[in-house]
Amino acid sequence: MMKTKRFLSLLLTLLLLAPAFAGCGEKTPPDIPAPAPDTTTAAPASGETVTTEPEPTVLDAVPALDFGGASFRTIAQPGMMDFYTEEETGEIVNDAVFARNRAAEERFSIVIEPTREENYNTISSIITAAVQSGSDDFDLVLGQMYKTGQDALRGLFANWNTIPYVQLDNPWYTKNVQDASVKDLLYMIESDLVLSYAAQTWMLLYNKTKAADYGMTEDLYQTVRDGAWTLDHLIELTEGAYDDLDGDGVRGPNDFFGFGSTPNGCMLAAFLYACDTRLVTLDADANVTQQLGDERSVDLLNRLAVLFATSPGTWMKGDAKTRVDMFPRGNYLFQPMYAGDLLGLMREFSDDFGVLPLPKYDAEQKEYYTVVDGGANILSVLKTAEHRDMIGAVTEVMSAESYRTVIPAYCDSALSMKGVRDRDSSEMMRLILDSRAIDFGYLYDGWNGWVMKLPDMITRPQTIASTFKKGSAAIQKTYENMVEKLIAGAE
Repeated sequence: MMKTKRFLSLLLTLLLLAPAFAGCGEKTPPDIPAPAPDTTTAAPASGETVTTEPEPTVLDAVPALDFGGASFRTIAQPGMMDFYTEEETGEIVNDAVFARNRAAEERFSIVIEPTREENYNTISSIITAAVQSGSDDFDLVLGQMYKTGQDALRGLFANWNTIPYVQLDNPWYTKNVQDASVKDLLYMIESDLVLSYAAQTWMLLYNKTKAADYGMTEDLYQTVRDGAWTLDHLIELTEGAYDDLDGDGVRGPNDFFGFGSTPNGCMLAAFLYACDTRLVTLDADANVTQQLGDERSVDLLNRLAVLFATSPGTWMKGDAKTRVDMFPRGNYLFQPMYAGDLLGLMREFSDDFGVLPLPKYDAEQKEYYTVVDGGANILSVLKTAEHRDMIGAVTEVMSAESYRTVIPAYCDSALSMKGVRDRDSSEMMRLILDSRAIDFGYLYDGWNGWVMKLPDMITRPQTIASTFKKGSAAIQKTYENMVEKLIAGAE
């Protein structure tokens, strides 16, 4: 597991990552206001001095290279600071990114150009035209995860496993990134360079003040440590928690619920992955095996239907704005949220709250897991990109520098942020960010596999078994066609 500094410093970076990007299944960006910059640091509630372990120095292995003043060009979704910032502003994260970029420019004799910012559909059109015309327009593409997966099916991208200097076993890359490969073809990767990949990590928040009001005395952090934080336990804690706050005798958005959410395919997929269930798997020969539809997954989906739809302690209605509005008003005991929501929306929340991983299937499951919403950026290289030595060297070094300086430099500030109110929640956030899964089935599901069908199944649990029976053959063919296209599109 990576060290405390690396993960907790991610929290502070998320303050600048206002979710101006469309999430999983959303046609427009969620209406979430950007947080105001906060340059203050508050002492921990306990009055203790928070200390962290020294971060080990991990160096990249890129040799001395000189690219003669070449421009490094990127395109990305707007509203993020994954790659470029124009100048120092005195804001701690902005200035760390600026320093990282200047160091890369000096090391390699390059000029990092301002990122061209476009929405994900426009990025897709632009890079498609570039490849079709054979033009070398961009060195690195930071496109929306799910849309980039669809673009990969059209043969637009180079194989990261052939890009020089990129060593994917280094700690600044997502640890299981090769699970996204088809044979040895890997068209998308994630690293610490992509801060939006942290911002859209799915996790749980719980209202500790309301838990105490309802007589909940259990130490949930210890439950997590003991490996006993399970889906059944979450259902048990939430099913009896309801209060008709407005006194109208009707369950509604002004009442208090044990669990609340909104229909979201990627969020429900995160619960599947959290329960060690995958959509599909590939063997060494790229043969597709579906994981959904067996006895265990049907049982899991029925349990999720209880949590999300049929439990008397649950409210699941509304759109993305409802999701980001209800918990900060104190209407839910537990709610799935983004990591970016934690610091963007909860800074003025008066109740005490905590951070928890998504629950496991049962206590026998060894690890906790989560996924990142499909709206986050992901890294790819166009087939027409000519300067691959430069691309690989810059990606490796800037990812390493993000791991080494951009992320750890602000650990002390992150620990004392109002959003992370105790040392236990800080420990939980570290666990959550280290548990992110990435694989072929999720990245390439797009809007054509099981993910976007999950909300309908969960809200109508009587259809779960029949939906699998009716849809499995078509989904199998969809994934097999994906595999064929990805292999055919190889250089």
